[in-house]
Amino acid sequence: MSRQVEAHHYCSHQLPKEEQKYWHSHIYEVQSGMLYNPDGDAKSDLPHMEGLVNSYGKTWHTWQVDKGDKFPLGPPQLMMSFVEDGQVDDLLVKDRDARCGADHWKAGQGAWQSTMAQMEFRPHNA
Repeated sequence: MSRQVEAHHYCSHQLPKEEQKYWHSHIYEVQSGMLYNPDGDAKSDLPHMEGLVNSYGKTWHTWQVDKGDKFPLGPPQLMMSFVEDGQVDDLLVKDRDARCGADHWKAGQGAWQSTMAQMEFRPHNA
């Protein structure tokens, strides 16, 4: 992935199966907290976001904001969305969160943490 830019989404809840392959699922964006509503807060947004989990999006960028253009120049760019951890540039998320008063960790309902404990060793053939 060579470029990452902030996007604003328009969604559809119903797409024919054939059309879905041209769109991206919102499951990861919602569950990770990447997608948020700038007019709400994490708790009041939860029912709305749960409704988006099974929706699909398609993004055409007409404004190449990452290049500093003052208005839309050049052809529109078809972009993909993030679908798993490790794809997004963390600095872009931090900048977006700071400018918009968002917190993707809170919106994503926190994180999982595992703990380690000493266990009695039992051989597999015992």
